[in-house]
Amino acid sequence: MTGAPVVDQRDVRAAVHRAWVQQQRPERLLLLRGQPQWAGGDVVRVDDVDVRVAPAVSPLAVRDLLASHPDDRLVVVTDVPESELGADLLSRAVRQRVGAVDTWDAVRGAFGVTRPEALDPALVRDGEVLARALLDRMPPGGWPSPVSGLLTREHAYRSLASELLRTPRDLDAAGLLDWSRDALGTLALHEMEPRLRELLVPWVLRHTGSGTGPVVDLAVAGRGTDAVAMGLVAGAAWSTGSNDRVKGKVEQVLGRPTLPADEASRWAELSLGWVLRRLGTDRRAVDEVLEQADRLLAELGAEALAGHSKVVPSGLRARCAAVAEVLPGAAAGDRRALDQAETRILAVRAHVLAGTDPVAQALEMAVRLVRWLQVREGLPAHAEEALRWQVATGGWVDRARQVVANGVSDPQVQASLAAVHAAASARRADVDAAAAAHVASAVAADQPPGRLVPVEDALQRLVQPLAASAPVLLLVLDGMSAAVASEIVESAAAIGWTEHQRDPAAGRDVLMAGLPTVTEVSRTSLLAGRRTRGGQREERAGIAEVLGAGTALFHLGDLLAGAGRDLPDEVRDAVQDTSTRVAAAVLNAVDDSLSGGDPARTRWTVDKVRHLEPLLERARAAGRVVVLTSDHGHVVDQGPASDVLFQRSGAGARWRAGADDVGPEEVRLSGPRVLQSDGDVVAAVGERLRYKQRSEGYHGGAALAELAIPFVVLARRGSEVVGHGQVGTVAPEWWTSPAVADYGTPGEDTLFD
Repeated sequence: MTGAPVVDQRDVRAAVHRAWVQQQRPERLLLLRGQPQWAGGDVVRVDDVDVRVAPAVSPLAVRDLLASHPDDRLVVVTDVPESELGADLLSRAVRQRVGAVDTWDAVRGAFGVTRPEALDPALVRDGEVLARALLDRMPPGGWPSPVSGLLTREHAYRSLASELLRTPRDLDAAGLLDWSRDALGTLALHEMEPRLRELLVPWVLRHTGSGTGPVVDLAVAGRGTDAVAMGLVAGAAWSTGSNDRVKGKVEQVLGRPTLPADEASRWAELSLGWVLRRLGTDRRAVDEVLEQADRLLAELGAEALAGHSKVVPSGLRARCAAVAEVLPGAAAGDRRALDQAETRILAVRAHVLAGTDPVAQALEMAVRLVRWLQVREGLPAHAEEALRWQVATGGWVDRARQVVANGVSDPQVQASLAAVHAAASARRADVDAAAAAHVASAVAADQPPGRLVPVEDALQRLVQPLAASAPVLLLVLDGMSAAVASEIVESAAAIGWTEHQRDPAAGRDVLMAGLPTVTEVSRTSLLAGRRTRGGQREERAGIAEVLGAGTALFHLGDLLAGAGRDLPDEVRDAVQDTSTRVAAAVLNAVDDSLSGGDPARTRWTVDKVRHLEPLLERARAAGRVVVLTSDHGHVVDQGPASDVLFQRSGAGARWRAGADDVGPEEVRLSGPRVLQSDGDVVAAVGERLRYKQRSEGYHGGAALAELAIPFVVLARRGSEVVGHGQVGTVAPEWWTSPAVADYGTPGEDTLFD
């Protein structure tokens, strides 16, 4: 016979799928018209259906096959006309005829489309290569049937791309960038038959739009997984003017003579978008891409472009190095160096990784400190001014100094941070020394420092008036300094709490700690409402005496709950029941960190203080005003350079009996306010000074960080507090505002776009 096609395994699989998988035909014989030859194996499995395949040159050969395999599904490839096969054989075959091998008919069947006319002519015009691909790569169970019943070109291409390239069915530019990270998917495009690739690539580009051509080019070249990283490199190369050498190398990798600037820009934009979308959800993948981008910069000899990228790690390092370069001069008072630092820290801040990078964060704090060093402010004139300064300014200085002191790994940045820290610490020490002298005079005269509230008067003068108009949750964060308070209040503001002050023009209320600044003196005096030493028993009795009935006080042991519970029922009930006008709790996280934690590197957010978050949640639900305060602050250990005096009898970590002479960086405190050592102690003022074994932090001394207690009033956003005004940010101006108003003055060395 002549004119019969050669039947291969694709034809057989498509015919079997259509007859026995989709249509569930009962016949066990399938006749296919074709050259009577077969090299595809005796048995073929299609979707869990096993069929035997054999050629037949005559009707007798067909009968012999049926007789030899009576229980098998049988596919017979033959060129014998139907008229010669006879009615008996045809009656036993699927559809009682010899099936023709029509590739597009097989494709239609593979998609479950039954009507011959329901085949898009545009699809057929794309030719046999596409049809064969649709048959070759048909997934188990066949292709997804079109809802409309019409097999369109779009439906076929979408299905084929999804199966061959592993692209998402709803393919767009973002989806293509995701796909580029799939090594198997991009390799499939690289290894694809060129004629088929010529059909698929235009379809992909039509769906993904501008800027995705380079992504496809890299996949075709076998470098598909470089696409996002190379896009970031292109962003640096095409955005900085003349970089023809680097641009040429990128174009060479893409296999293009030129890459238009608008296409390069869009590619870079898509790549940046990919990084930003995943920065908070898949940091490992982002880090891989960014490291890849750095390697590509090196491969292309384009390391100098790193500073122009606001994404790659080497770009951040370059920007940080530029800031570090001018910091020592800024710390020494060079105004031009400060202006340059302001300009360059903007470039650091604009980098995608700056928010989580410790070097960038340390430099941000260093720039704040050099701004503060430029502020013209004299030493405090009296104790009240000193203590108010600590809460309004000094706590923020201490917060920035600590981040700078924690250090980084880069040697150049290390030296610059050390210079800033030394300058800030020297000025800070002068303030502490002046303040200590004023405090000593006030203590000796037993006179309250101006309008400040002594810690023992806080319940009566501050808490009781609040409780008269609203239920109060009083939270005593043992050891909380002004620096720690600045962080916690910021964190509380982020979850819906606003600060209120009695006199917004004067700032936060400030308490003066009991002396020496230790828990048994200052916390007990706070909660007992009088100058006294003691512990929990005295605190419980004292707060009830001052505030009367309707008061509850909880210490650490009272706050511990069983498994699966955030607070004990007794605590929850007390906070929720507004007939308890003042519910108070002592939280020990800050003080505990001084002996067993890492206060220097802890970022003090609401969730870092044990029990604080659930207490705030209950207070919000009950409509309580919240007071955050402390009994004293602390100083953080300054490391191996710390001065240590020999332990003396009766000494605390930062105070000692007053019998001996007063040394440098110490102050004598004598008077009724001093409740240790018969009212006469020597307290450490310098933060490097301690009298006992090393710990992570200390208190008991007379540094402002220990003496000044912030008294913070918070309410739910949108609520009012009687007798108080709502305030926004309480940070000093130098914390948030640059020291210069104009960053981009003509001729300024900006370094970065």
